[in-house]
Amino acid sequence: MNQEYLEKFYSRYAPIYDLTFGWVFEKGRARAVELLDLQPGERVLELGIGTGLLLHQYPSNIHVTGIDCSAKMLKKTERRVEELRLANVSLHQMDARRMAFPDNSFDKAIGAYFLSAVPDPAVVAREISRVVRPGGSVLFLNHFRSERTWLARVEEWILPVCMKVGFTTTLELSHVLKQAPLEVRHRENTNLFNYWKIVKCHNAKDGNSGSRPGPERARSPKSRNRRGRRRRS
Repeated sequence: MNQEYLEKFYSRYAPIYDLTFGWVFEKGRARAVELLDLQPGERVLELGIGTGLLLHQYPSNIHVTGIDCSAKMLKKTERRVEELRLANVSLHQMDARRMAFPDNSFDKAIGAYFLSAVPDPAVVAREISRVVRPGGSVLFLNHFRSERTWLARVEEWILPVCMKVGFTTTLELSHVLKQAPLEVRHRENTNLFNYWKIVKCHNAKDGNSGSRPGPERARSPKSRNRRGRRRRS
């Protein structure tokens, strides 16, 4: 599964994404934002923002920066920003493995139903640590490989089919975090059958290091920079 395939897949999937991933996964989204414990003025990065299904959950007194690899997904997000009259959202088309943001650009970050669909999730986690300030929070809402032996075998069996539709069923949290100074502080199950997990991490990187992943970072994002009008009171 590579970046080019993902961009094409989610561009085709954009028209029905909300129908497929909307209300079914809403419980997990609401709980994830609650656990982020967002404070006024904080800068939040949302990775894999998709069509903006989390936007209505955020308070209006923070700034949200959303990235996604799919231009068609971001067009739907732009429409949602305009419909909700949000003035605190900026959008960028960007590869999460090579983000164009400076070190320590954000106070917190969230990736909802995102990690299973990206190439090199461990590289992504390291890059998230770089752009989030030391001591900031990073929250993942995702499915991770089951600890139950029989269920893990089922996940391996259905993996080839799931890969064709853009995600993996065998991602292990330990693999995601092996290269990043992210310390798990809280985890809980959510959604249907408690099959998905919310994992909240503390960014324990050294304040002087930036946890840089190397020189391949993108020079500049394809920025949408569409801001909605201010929400009416």
